[in-house]
Amino acid sequence: MDALSCFQNAVQLERTDYTLQSLGMCLVHLNDNENAFVCLDESLRMKKLDTNDADDDVAEIQRHLGIIWTRRRKYEDALKCFEHALKIKTLNQTCESSDNDYKHLMSCLDGALEAVSELYGNQHLNYAKLLHQKGNLHGAKKEHSLAIEAYVETLRVYKTEYGDSHLSVANTLFNLGVSLNEKGSPEKAIRCFTKALRITKSRLGNDHLDVADTYDQLGTSNKLILNYEEAISYFEKALQVRKQAMGGNDLKSSAIMHEMGKIYCEEELWDHAERAFNESLRIRIVQLGQDSGEVAESMFSLGFVYTSRGDDLKAQKHYEGSLRIYKTKLAKSDPRLGDNFSSLGNVHHSLGNRDKALFCHNQAIILYTGIFGKHDEKVALSLACKGDILRTNERYVDALSCFTECLDIRKSYEGSMLSKESADVLCQMGLIYSTLKDNANAASCLSSAVTTYKQIFGAKHVKVADVLYIMADHFVKVDELERGYSCVKEALALQEELLGKTSAEAGYSQYCMGTILFAWNEFEEASKCFAIARESHIQKRGATHISVAKSNFYLGCICEKVGDLESAVQYLQDSLAGKREHLEKNDPEIAENLTRLGHVYCERSEWDSAVDCFSDCLKIREAIRDTGTSSQILVADALFDLGTALNKALDTKRSMQLFTDALKEYLRHLDQHHLKVAKCHSRIGEVYEKENELTKAISSLQKAASIYEHNFGAGEPREKEVKALKYGYDYAGQAETLFHLATAHDRQGDEAPALKLYRKAMKLYKILFGRDSLHVAKILNRLANMKGRAGSVDKAMVLFDESLRIRMLHLGNNHEDVAETLFGMGIVFEKRRDYGAAMKAYSDCLRIRSSKFGSDSMEVAQVVVNIGVVRGNKGDFAGALKSWNKALAIYRKHGLSDDDVL
Repeated sequence: MDALSCFQNAVQLERTDYTLQSLGMCLVHLNDNENAFVCLDESLRMKKLDTNDADDDVAEIQRHLGIIWTRRRKYEDALKCFEHALKIKTLNQTCESSDNDYKHLMSCLDGALEAVSELYGNQHLNYAKLLHQKGNLHGAKKEHSLAIEAYVETLRVYKTEYGDSHLSVANTLFNLGVSLNEKGSPEKAIRCFTKALRITKSRLGNDHLDVADTYDQLGTSNKLILNYEEAISYFEKALQVRKQAMGGNDLKSSAIMHEMGKIYCEEELWDHAERAFNESLRIRIVQLGQDSGEVAESMFSLGFVYTSRGDDLKAQKHYEGSLRIYKTKLAKSDPRLGDNFSSLGNVHHSLGNRDKALFCHNQAIILYTGIFGKHDEKVALSLACKGDILRTNERYVDALSCFTECLDIRKSYEGSMLSKESADVLCQMGLIYSTLKDNANAASCLSSAVTTYKQIFGAKHVKVADVLYIMADHFVKVDELERGYSCVKEALALQEELLGKTSAEAGYSQYCMGTILFAWNEFEEASKCFAIARESHIQKRGATHISVAKSNFYLGCICEKVGDLESAVQYLQDSLAGKREHLEKNDPEIAENLTRLGHVYCERSEWDSAVDCFSDCLKIREAIRDTGTSSQILVADALFDLGTALNKALDTKRSMQLFTDALKEYLRHLDQHHLKVAKCHSRIGEVYEKENELTKAISSLQKAASIYEHNFGAGEPREKEVKALKYGYDYAGQAETLFHLATAHDRQGDEAPALKLYRKAMKLYKILFGRDSLHVAKILNRLANMKGRAGSVDKAMVLFDESLRIRMLHLGNNHEDVAETLFGMGIVFEKRRDYGAAMKAYSDCLRIRSSKFGSDSMEVAQVVVNIGVVRGNKGDFAGALKSWNKALAIYRKHGLSDDDVL
C-alpha cells in the first residue's frame, strides 16, 4: 500500500493530469475500478485540454480504461478505448521502442481481442484484423512461433469470410511466409509466398510493388535452401518490377542487389558479386549520402569480394571506408565493428602490414569480448588470426599462447568433438612446435588435427591429406623417416584420388617422398618422385617457380650420386637460377645449392668453376653468420670446400690458409676427435705433400688417420660396418686419408708403411665403390709404380693393365688419368726392353696430354723426354736429340734455368 499512499498524497498536494493518471493506474492494479475510473477519466479530460490526442500518456489512460470496462463487461466501451490506445501506440512505435512499450501495445491488443471476442466472437473480421496486428507485433519482436500462431488463425478467419483469393489472405500468407523463413522453415514459406503471389498478381496485376515484394521473399526462401539459381531468378524479377514502378533506384532495390551479391559470393562468382554490390552501393550513396550505415555495409561486402579475389589493396580501401562510417554510426556493442576490424586485420596480414594487422585483431578481440564475453567463437577466431600473425613474425611463444587460449574457448562449447576451426588451430600449433623442434607436441597436435578432420569429413578428404603431408614434412625434419614415409604415402594416395595425379598438392607430396627415398639412398625411386614433382609444378606454376628449383636441386644431387655429372651440373645450375630469382640473395638454400654445384665441378675437375661456387657460398655463410654453433660450423665447411678447390687448382698458399682457418673453427666448436677435424688435417697434409714438405704432410695425415681410428677402430675395415648408411661417406674420407698418407711415405721411400696403407685404402674403396671404381684404379697405379721401381716389372704390368682397364671403362680413351697409366706402362716396357710397346704407350700418352694440356706444357715435356730415351735405346740418336731439344725448349719456356734438375 506504500505506492498507493504516495500517489494519494501527490494528488492532495497537486491535483494534475499526471498525479491523477498515476493514482488511477495504481488503483486499476489494486482492482479498485470505481475510484480508478474517476481518476483516469478526470486525467484524460485534463490531458485533452493541454496536449494532443496522440500523446502516449493518453494511450495509457485509454488502455487502463479499457481494462476497467472489460472488468465491467462493457465490451463496446472497452473496445473503443483499446482501439484508441492501439491507434496512438502504433503511430508512436519506432524501432527504438522499449520492451515496456511493446508490453503496453500487446496489452492493448489482448484487451481489444477479448472485447471483440465477447462482442462478436472469434470468427469476426475485426477479431482477425486485431490478431493479424498481434502477429505483426510478435514478428517485430522476433517471437516467430507466436507470430505464426496468430497468422494461421487470422488466415482461417479471412478464408472463411473472404474466400481463398482475397488480398487480405495474400497479405497474411506473405507475413506468415516471412515468419516461417525466420523460424527456419523456408520450404513452408515458399508454399505461402507462391499462393500469395498468385492472389496478388490476379488482383493487382504483374507490375504491382506487392508482387515485387513477394518475388523478393521467394528469392530469400530459395537462398536459405541453397537453391541459388531460383533465388537469383526471383530477385531479378523483383528488380524488374521495381524498375518499372520506381525506376530501380530505390533502397529496396539496393537491398535486393545486396542479397544477390551475397549469393554470388557463395558461388564464388566474384565479378557478378562485385557488380551487384557496386550497384547497391551507388543507389545507397544517392539515396542516403556517403556516410550511412547501409553504405558501410556495401563497402564491407565489396571488401570481402576483393579479399576473395586476392586484390588486397582494393579490399583494404573498402574495409577502411566501412570502418570509418561504422565508428561514427554504430555503438561499441555492435558486432559489425568487430567484424570490420577482423577483416581489415586479415588484409593487412596478407599485405605484410603485420603491426596494423595485430592492432586490428586486438581491437576485434576487445570488442567481441565486451559484446559476447571472453568465451565466444568470434573471440576465438580473432585469437586464431592473431596467433597466425605472431607465428609469421616468429613470435612463437606468443602465438602458442593465442592458439592455446583459442582452443580452450572452443573446447568449452565443443567438448570432445572438436570443430574444423579447432583442427585448423591444432595444425598451426603443430607447425610452431615443429619449428621449435618440440617433436612430441608437434606430433600430438598434428595427430589430433588428423583425427578431428577424419571425424568431421571422413578419412578421404583433402584436409586429412594436407595434415598428413605436414606431419610427413615434420618427421623428415626430425629424421624420423619411417613415420614420415608412412604419412606422405597416405597423403599422396588421397591427393591423387581426390585432386588428381598432376595436382600441385600431389607434387609437394612427391617431393617430400623423394627426400625420404634420397636419404635412404634409393636414388632411382627418389628420381622418379622428383621428376613427377618437377613436371607437376611446371604445369601448375611455371618453369621458374621455386618448387621447380627445389626439385631440380635433388635431381642434380641424384645425378651426381650415379655419376651423370653433366646432367647434375645442368639441374643444379637451373636450381640455382630459380632460387636466386625467388629467394633473398643470402638465403641458406642458395648457399647449399652452391656447395653441391661446387662439388660436382670438383668431380669434373673444373676447378675454377668450383672455386667460384665455393667463394659465393662462403660470402653467404659469413653474411648470415650468428653466434650459434651450427652457423659457425657452416662457415668452417665453406672455408674447407673453398680450400679443397683451390688446392686442386694448385693455389696451395690460399688453400693452406683456408684449411687452417677451418681447422680453428672446428676445434673451437667441435670435439678434437670429430671427423670434420680429421678431414681438415688430411687436406693440410695433402697441401704439404704438394709442396714436398713430406715430414709435415705425414704428421698432419697421421693426425687425421688417428682420429679415424678413434672413431672406427684400428683393425681391418669390416664390410658390414663400412657399407652402413650412417658411416659410408666418412669411411670414404678415411680411405682418402690413408691413400695420401701412403703417397707421402711412398715419396719418402718408406715402402713398407706405404704398401700397407695403400692396401688398406684399396680395401675400403672396394667395399664402398666396388672393384672397378676409379679410386681402386688410382691405388693400382701407385702400387704398379712401386713394383716397377723395385724391379718387379711383371707384377707392375699386371697392376697397370688393371688400372688402365678401369680408367678407360669410366673415362674413355682421352682422359689425363688414362695418360698417367700409359706413362707408367711406358716406363715398365722400357725396363723390359720392349721398346716398341714403350713407344706405343708414350705416343698414346703424348696424344692425350697434348690435347688436354697443350703441346708446350710441362706434362708433354715429361713424355717427350722419355720418348727420346726410347729412341736412343733403339739407336735413333738423331730422333732422341730432337725429342730432348724439344723438351728442353718447353722447360726453358716455363722459366726453368739450365741448372734445374729437369
